Amino acid sequence: MKALLVTTQTPAAAQVAMHLETQGFIVDIAASAMYATSMFERSQPDLIVSTLELPDMSGVDLFDIVRGDPSLLATAFILLTDHKPGDLELRHHDLILSPTTSPADIALLAKRLVQGVMRQLHLETRNSMDRAPSIGGSLEDADLLNLVQWLAKSNSSGRLSIEMDGSRGAIYFLNGRPTHADYGGRIGEEAVTRLFGQAGNAKSGAFSFEKFETDSLELQTKTIRKSLFQLLLDLANLESVGR
Repeated sequence: MKALLVTTQTPAAAQVAMHLETQGFIVDIAASAMYATSMFERSQPDLIVSTLELPDMSGVDLFDIVRGDPSLLATAFILLTDHKPGDLELRHHDLILSPTTSPADIALLAKRLVQGVMRQLHLETRNSMDRAPSIGGSLEDADLLNLVQWLAKSNSSGRLSIEMDGSRGAIYFLNGRPTHADYGGRIGEEAVTRLFGQAGNAKSGAFSFEKFETDSLELQTKTIRKSLFQLLLDLANLESVGR
């Protein structure tokens, strides 16, 4: 899970970051809203925590930018302010907390918010369509990497379900482009990385691919913003570092 803190209050941010890290987050800190927006594509946060007062715009303006970006629909947002702005429309994964809330409580509530988003995405993806798999087999006979590349090259739309050593995951494709993944308590690019990493060490595994209509997938929340090439490049970099 990734968190982005947007505030000029450096000592307080350091405390919140420390507690978020104990809850399993990787944390970045931005001192302005504009700098934060420049980090969205690179950081791809699961959570944004912002103070109301920022040097270039208000936390409410930043909230509006985030909620207006389709690629950030699955990002939880916590705004630290003593009073809820009257025109702020909160969703189920948005939260207003007092700036005096303890860093430990902020981190705990943040984790619950993000877990709630993950559960909702899981329900959305599992209930999106119910069809018999069009292809399937053992991962001993079909390498996961080659399988994903084949689905991309064939412009396939649907869900690739993977089961390895008792754990289940999925990658969704829209016209050959990965749009969402979930595995091991992670979503998006992190889930893809875990899937590929596990595939190399799994003692047993199976896959199935269900074809979906593109209309149903276009409405689905997108948690993968990188291209397949970028994902594979990131994976190769991780493997090179691990050697």
